Amino acid sequence: ALMERTLAIIDIILIENADVINLQEVIPDTFEIIRNRFVKEGYTLSFGANNKHSNYFTVTFVRNKFSNSIYSYSTDFTNDAKSQQGRSLLVTEIDIPDTTCTLMVINSHLESCGTAMKSVGSTIRQSQLTQAFQTLIDFEGPALLAGDLNIRDLEASKVLKSVGNCITDAAEYLDNHNSSKSNTKRFTWFIPNSIESSENNGIKARFDRIYYTSTSLRPIQLDIIGEEEIIDRALAEAIGEATGDPVTYLTPSDHRGVVLTFLLPVAFMPASSSSTSTSSAVIPVFRTEEDLPVVSMGQKRGRSAIDSSDSLINDDAPPLKAADQRRQLFLDALAKRSIQ
Repeated sequence: ALMERTLAIIDIILIENADVINLQEVIPDTFEIIRNRFVKEGYTLSFGANNKHSNYFTVTFVRNKFSNSIYSYSTDFTNDAKSQQGRSLLVTEIDIPDTTCTLMVINSHLESCGTAMKSVGSTIRQSQLTQAFQTLIDFEGPALLAGDLNIRDLEASKVLKSVGNCITDAAEYLDNHNSSKSNTKRFTWFIPNSIESSENNGIKARFDRIYYTSTSLRPIQLDIIGEEEIIDRALAEAIGEATGDPVTYLTPSDHRGVVLTFLLPVAFMPASSSSTSTSSAVIPVFRTEEDLPVVSMGQKRGRSAIDSSDSLINDDAPPLKAADQRRQLFLDALAKRSIQ
C-alpha cells in the first residue's frame, strides 16, 4: 500500500498547482520517487543539511516559476525545545518574481506524543513552537509555519498568548472573518475505530496547522483535501482477516491536506504593477500508513490587492477549486496513471 498511497498523495498535491511543497516524515524508500516526480513537474528541491538525523525527515520543494532564488537551511531546536526525536526547523527563503518580496516558509514536524500540558513531550512541543514563532517574528518579510505540528489546542493557546498578537492561526482567522460562517478548523488527523466506522467516530485532532506573522499575509480561503478513498474496502477487509492487522483507513493518509489561499500585501509589488498581488495556498499534511506526511503550498495570480483599509480586492483572480472539481481531477490523474 505504500507505493499506491505515495503516488496518490503526489497526484493530489499536483492538482493544487502548488508553488511550495513541504513534506514531513519522508522516508528513503519513497524519497527518490517523490523528488523525481516534482523535479519533472518544474520544482527545485530545498533540502536542509541536517535533515537526515532519523529514519524520516522533512523536505521542501519550490516551483521554479515562483522563485528567482531560494535559500534554505535547517535549524536544530535548542534548550528546552531540544528534540528527543531528531526534529528541527527546515527554513526556506524564497525571492518571489515580479515583487520585492522574500517569503519565509518554515517546514517542521514537532515532537510527537505526550498528553497536553501533562507530559515531557508536551513541554518540549510548546518550546519548539515558541522557537518556530520567534523565527517567524525575527524575519523582516512575510513568514509562515506549516506542518505536522502535533499541537493540541491548550498548548497552542498558551504559546500564542506568550507572543502577543504577532502570530495568527490561519484557520482561526478565517473562522472569524468568513461571512459564510463555515468552520475551517476541521480535524486533520484521525484514527477510525474500525474500517466500518467513519472518521468522525474515531480519535481525531487538528494537528496540522498554518501560522503566519499577523501583518504580513492575508488568508482568503482554507480547504481540507485528501479525503478520497484509494484502498478497496473489500480488499482491506480481506487483508485484515488474513494478517490480523486491520487496515483502519482507506484514504491516502491518516492526515488530511489543508489548503490555504492567501494574498501578499501591495507593499511588496513594484510601483509599475501596484494593483497586482499574489495569492498562494498551503497544504499541510498527509501521512501514509508507512509514515509519509506531506505539506504543500500553492499559488494563484490575479489582479488582487489588499487596500489600506484591509478590505480585499479580487477582481479577476482564477476561481478556487471546489471539492467536486478536485475529486474529478484526482480521478483523471488516477486513470492516466493506470493507463501508463
